[in-house]
Amino acid sequence: MKPVPRQSRPEHEQAYALLKSEIMSGVFAPGTKLSIKRLSDAYAFGFTPTREAVRRLGTEGAVEIEPKKAMRIPILSKKAAADIYRLRTLIEPEVAARAARASDAVFVKKLKVLVKTMEQSLRKDSPLKYLRANQDFHFSIYRQGDIHLSIHIIEMLWLQMGPLQAYYTAETRSMSPNLHRDIVDAMATNDARKAKSSLREDIECGIDSLLVFVPE
Repeated sequence: MKPVPRQSRPEHEQAYALLKSEIMSGVFAPGTKLSIKRLSDAYAFGFTPTREAVRRLGTEGAVEIEPKKAMRIPILSKKAAADIYRLRTLIEPEVAARAARASDAVFVKKLKVLVKTMEQSLRKDSPLKYLRANQDFHFSIYRQGDIHLSIHIIEMLWLQMGPLQAYYTAETRSMSPNLHRDIVDAMATNDARKAKSSLREDIECGIDSLLVFVPE
């Protein structure tokens, strides 16, 4: 997702948007314990705006707020994780196909820059940089598809499955750039069918490797 410019909206909205993006991209692994103070310090937001943002994420199921104010990133069951991925393979490829039909040279150039960033992060072993660029790559495509309701649904799915991406191995991540390049080629030629199939394959390639880490 695009970085949220400071002072363009209230601080609690900025904190919510940034923490949401971090959860979606896999910065926090399942089960990670959260502290309002540590989050506030790490992301340079005030304590109260950070607390409001976390509470909002809690209502969306992205954060578990337990008794005595303990907070953590939820741990999905294997069935829940598989169901989320199944929904992703139904929704996201359709939006990618629509994006391909609306693609232009400026959009393709942006995607190429993001693919290059991911490839460089693999060579430099920078997993967080890879995960953030991967999220930006996918959501650039979904915004190009310009289906508002679908974007909202996809965001909710990524809020649930995003933490699982922390389990991606270097080997798993290294598989994606080839598929990302296929997606970019489809966008460059306005090939909706190829965009749809390549994006579905990109989602599916990591499912089995990630589900190994998910409890029953």
